[in-house]
Amino acid sequence: MKSFIAKGLPILMIVGGILTLVFGVRYYQSPLARLRRYGVILEQPIAASGPADFLLGWHSDVKSWTEHDDRLDTPLADETTDETSTLHVVRLAGTSTENLILIKPKEWISSVHNAYGVQNQIISLDHPSIAAATILFDKQWTLLERREETAWRVGRALQFLIPKFPKGLVRPGSAWKEHLAWTEIIGGWKIGWQADLQWVLKDFDTCDGAPCAQLSYEASIEPTLLQEAFWSKGANQKIQFAGQARGNALYNVVEKFVISNTMAYSGKAKIHIPQLDAVPDELKSGVSRGEGDGDVVLQFNDKIDVRLP
Repeated sequence: MKSFIAKGLPILMIVGGILTLVFGVRYYQSPLARLRRYGVILEQPIAASGPADFLLGWHSDVKSWTEHDDRLDTPLADETTDETSTLHVVRLAGTSTENLILIKPKEWISSVHNAYGVQNQIISLDHPSIAAATILFDKQWTLLERREETAWRVGRALQFLIPKFPKGLVRPGSAWKEHLAWTEIIGGWKIGWQADLQWVLKDFDTCDGAPCAQLSYEASIEPTLLQEAFWSKGANQKIQFAGQARGNALYNVVEKFVISNTMAYSGKAKIHIPQLDAVPDELKSGVSRGEGDGDVVLQFNDKIDVRLP
């Protein structure tokens, strides 16, 4: 028996070594293992091989009320807004050093539910807010500039359709920053947003059979008042605000484009107005007791989502 063990042990060790070598080679030859080890360059040659369509969705839930001397004056009617669009992306003739992409909505549908009822609207394609926009890349398909002019709805979408990624290889744990700016209408108030995103590459996985990078970010956001509600004149342009934002994105490593990018942001904004009695009666859910100046408070939960169909 001892002789059998003595003879068999070396053979077992050799077989074990071979199996370890085989599995080790298979592991390091797997796409995910190579990506985790060597990283990936987050280029974005979007529509380089032909036109592409992306779906856009924006959802906003707003609860609001007025305050007088930091005390509740009266609740205001809630407002829910949904906007959807299909963004058509095509490559234009660039230069020897730059690539140029055109983004043009195929349609834009808006639905608003507030104190005035439900308004469903197909926004005309010649409306300035959804005019065509262009994106400029360098020859390595790194974002240089988004050009949306006055098309603030399209401009908001471009912030998430084409993120700004760093040059060079990134691996799990790699982090970088990006600054965003966009415009939207919340509860009748036109708000300009500034956001500082802290991106991180979390890991690599398989998405629909292809390797993909899992990205996430957290953001500090800050609003400014661009245009007051139609009934408010002389509102303070400075908004008191507390809120948070975070998002997730998937990037196709093989085809080199963002599969999806979703950011959720929420918070409470307080806008000072000179006359509380200027608030239309149809917006009030109770009886206003305040006189003189006061605050309109907007408590919102919003989400923007851009993805392949």
